[in-house]
Amino acid sequence: MDSNQLNTNTTKANEITTPSQKEKFPVGMIVILFLIGLGAVMSLFGIRKALLQLGPFILSGFPAMIYSVAVTGILGTSFYGILKRKNWAIKLTIGWYLVSLGLITVNFVSFFADKQKIVDFYKELSPATAQLFTESVVMTSLLYALVTGWIVGLIVIF
Repeated sequence: MDSNQLNTNTTKANEITTPSQKEKFPVGMIVILFLIGLGAVMSLFGIRKALLQLGPFILSGFPAMIYSVAVTGILGTSFYGILKRKNWAIKLTIGWYLVSLGLITVNFVSFFADKQKIVDFYKELSPATAQLFTESVVMTSLLYALVTGWIVGLIVIF
């Protein structure tokens, strides 16, 4: 094989693996980008509130802000990488969603360990509607977060 033929084969291989800028995203990728972007925006708004549950721990103030900034950074980086079709982006996205699925599950399980602490957390999170946060309402909202989180996570991963 001569060098011209080798260069032609290399160029063809690069053309096949490197998508052109005009190539459209598949609908599935658009859905994934939407879900990641939504998560990044919600996390960004979470910086303002600076109060969150992280398993059995309640973070508030500066540590909660740092966590929210980190999540926003991870999701924003993942969004950018997928948009630019970088190879590392899918690994970052899957890794983050696996961690996220674990955290959602731990949050739900930790509710049963200390129900009153978690109910009080939700009352502090939204003082205007504190009287609405009963044990059953908090359990239902955590169950909803668990189910929808797993659905979204599994959509993104698979």
